[in-house]
Amino acid sequence: MIQQLFYTPFYEDTIELDSEEHKTIRNFILDEESKSDWRVPEEWLCEMNSSFVPNKKYHHHQVFKSLVKKIHTHVYKFIDNDDFVSEHLEMNELWLNTYRKGHSQERHDHGSCFLSGNYFFDIPKNTGDVILYHPLSNKVIDGWAPYAGKVKSETGKLILFPSYLYHAVERNHTDNVRITISFNYQRINRS
Repeated sequence: MIQQLFYTPFYEDTIELDSEEHKTIRNFILDEESKSDWRVPEEWLCEMNSSFVPNKKYHHHQVFKSLVKKIHTHVYKFIDNDDFVSEHLEMNELWLNTYRKGHSQERHDHGSCFLSGNYFFDIPKNTGDVILYHPLSNKVIDGWAPYAGKVKSETGKLILFPSYLYHAVERNHTDNVRITISFNYQRINRS
């Protein structure tokens, strides 16, 4: 009998935004991208536009208030199951990403956090999917190569996963802009 001893929890669902909220957030993101010094941190080996700056606090911005609340609901659905250790979590980062023609993101993790996620805000067709790598993906043991899975990117989809899980974004080969909202959660002490 074959048994799976270790597994990696992964959550996938959708968050619906009404057209007015979607338009407001989209305009905000594109406005921020155009007027800000969005850049890719040096240690990121990719081509994309990102608002990632530690302590930027987008998750406290009024324009994201409703979306963040919806994300919180899904996070607690994810961790409130029998297979997951119950934790008290707090969103500590939220950043905005745009992928234009030729842009992609390299294989990376968010190792210093507990839980990470991505909300596929505006995803035109063929602008790249997300690849999730097995936690042992950098090891090949006696010919056993760990599996990498692909998550179809679709507008409105939310994915959540442990921050140690390596992931990447495929290249956007279209003239359309792909917009995602990424975030991390930390454990908090409730003493």
